[in-house]
Amino acid sequence: MRLCVENIWMRIDIFLIYVLIDFGVHGSRLEYPYASRHDIPVCSSALRSSSNIHLQERYDVIVIGAGAAGSIASTKLATALDMKILLVEAGIQTGSNDNENITDPALWLNVVHNDTLEWLFTTVAQTALNNRIISLGFAKGTGGSAMHNAMGYVRGGQKW
Repeated sequence: MRLCVENIWMRIDIFLIYVLIDFGVHGSRLEYPYASRHDIPVCSSALRSSSNIHLQERYDVIVIGAGAAGSIASTKLATALDMKILLVEAGIQTGSNDNENITDPALWLNVVHNDTLEWLFTTVAQTALNNRIISLGFAKGTGGSAMHNAMGYVRGGQKW
């Protein structure tokens, strides 16, 4: 059985589910955003061309997203519990120096609303906000939100 098959598309339903946050605007909360669908190839050309990737038929855990949490969680599971982990990221690998917009925090505005580096979503019109629509950008690449938030972070606890 081949784990990775060319020209097969996997439909991923991304549901933007948010905790209802009271913005204090007339005591209202965000209305439920719509669900977005993205066609994402099962095998990206980068994955097919990488010689250092060894895919297996089975994994104990599949972690979606190589942001700060996904990267650490997959590393901890793989090392502490000796589990087979597949870490999946739809975006680019940001550890290399080929994109100074990512590696130079002073250029972070070039990353915001860049559809190569972010999933760009909008909410439904918010009645409590005079039917305005809120834009939401989620990072697409290793490092997650750190790459589109000027590489800002809060240091984790000593345990992690």
